[in-house]
Amino acid sequence: MMQSTIKRLTALLLGCLMLLSLTGCAEEVGDYRILRTVGEENFSIGYRVGDTVALYVDAALRTLAAEGTVHKLAVQWLGTDNTAMEEDADALKELGTIPERTLIVGVSESCFPLSYLEDGEFSGFDIALAKAVCKRLGWEVTFQAIARSDIYVQLSSGNVDCIWGGMPMDDVNLDDKGNEKPMSQQLAVSEPYLKNEIILVTRGDTEYSTLGKLKGETLMMDSGPQYVDALTASGLQDRFGQVQRVNGGAQQCFDALRTGQCAAILTDSVALSYYTNVN
Repeated sequence: MMQSTIKRLTALLLGCLMLLSLTGCAEEVGDYRILRTVGEENFSIGYRVGDTVALYVDAALRTLAAEGTVHKLAVQWLGTDNTAMEEDADALKELGTIPERTLIVGVSESCFPLSYLEDGEFSGFDIALAKAVCKRLGWEVTFQAIARSDIYVQLSSGNVDCIWGGMPMDDVNLDDKGNEKPMSQQLAVSEPYLKNEIILVTRGDTEYSTLGKLKGETLMMDSGPQYVDALTASGLQDRFGQVQRVNGGAQQCFDALRTGQCAAILTDSVALSYYTNVN
């Protein structure tokens, strides 16, 4: 009798654990639910190897962090300060005279709210921070939209001086000989200043509280390769009746989610922070 009861309880427990593994555990975040984290990426700044521009930008960032400017911009654009930047109020003084120049920054045009185009102008946290850095250095700054796949080519050719806006440095890219190498082996990459997660999100006021309830529904996601790779690696694509890839980035995805055009979106934690704490 006792053994039979134990077996039934064990079977019930294993069934519950299996169900939990299949459905996931939703996390309520403001008006939204995170059903699953399917990928991670780190945002860093990339430079040509040996280029001294990295020394000046790094010193300006450490100075701005010590002065509170980084914190202020993070709260303004992200709703909270999840940045990781070393603080040093004297960093620029140690460099002596700063040469005049224009910094050409390669950015994404659809990585909201870090770097994106709005009415023909670049905007976002990374854009505002790059402007603050150049103002502190006495430099002019211009922004140039580039594709993630062109990072090495754009830098090595001199078309841009650094890669900053919305460009994770976790990628594997092709070098000038066509060989695949991690970005960190091709460029001089700063320490990550912001960590990001690729997440599956639903609205909190809908019935889509588990992965099981999304069977046959519509998923909307950015067309960027990091989202496609994350979805493929997660094995979730077969769960949905339709997967729509859009070019409007997080803005289009969240608009579609809020208006009921889709049941879920594949987005990132930085964008969710904005829509939860700022918008």
